[in-house]
Amino acid sequence: MKEKIKNIIDYSSSYSDLIPYLRTLKADGVSKEEVLCILKELRSEYQNNNNEEKEDYILDVMDIVVGYCNPADYIW
Repeated sequence: MKEKIKNIIDYSSSYSDLIPYLRTLKADGVSKEEVLCILKELRSEYQNNNNEEKEDYILDVMDIVVGYCNPADYIW
């Protein structure tokens, strides 16, 4: 799950590319907390590599995961 999320982040320019996969995870019973944990780990990795663009991307995705987003993007 972490590798798939990382691959989507690495090879896409918009966080909207990750939303369908997040919806699949929710449908499969993955909790918001599990996804947030992975995103926090990935954010730390990008932060350590000074990749501000991907760190911002993850922060945007984290907003969606916690529900601070456009209602159309709401997942959990």
